[in-house]
Amino acid sequence: MSVDKSKRGQMHLSFGMIFSIILIVVFLAVAFYAVQKFLGFQKEISYRQFKENLQSDIDNMWKSTQGSQIYTYKLPSSVKSICFVNDNFYQMKINLKDRFLDEELEHIDMERTLGTQQELCFASADSKIRLILEKKY
Repeated sequence: MSVDKSKRGQMHLSFGMIFSIILIVVFLAVAFYAVQKFLGFQKEISYRQFKENLQSDIDNMWKSTQGSQIYTYKLPSSVKSICFVNDNFYQMKINLKDRFLDEELEHIDMERTLGTQQELCFASADSKIRLILEKKY
């Protein structure tokens, strides 16, 4: 009984091909996961940058004697709207497609900003939002 070497070689080639396909699938899965994490990290940085820029502009207006200026802020595409609420702790809610982010702002008079309303929302248009910051003497 002799074993045909050509059939045995085909088995090894077949195993090698399967192993290569498994490795390719694993590498693609890891790459996809890494890209997803990176994009999520990028969105989180965009949220924090928006909040810091808004807080900086509010602080500058608060330090001045009076003024009124229009500011445009860039937002991630997942932001649907920005809402200001008269809450005990959080004053701004960032409305995402799947959840809300609550943020605290300093030096903002929510009672005068909202008036009798419970919340004031601004819709995001083309991943940008325009706000008027105003301080009266």
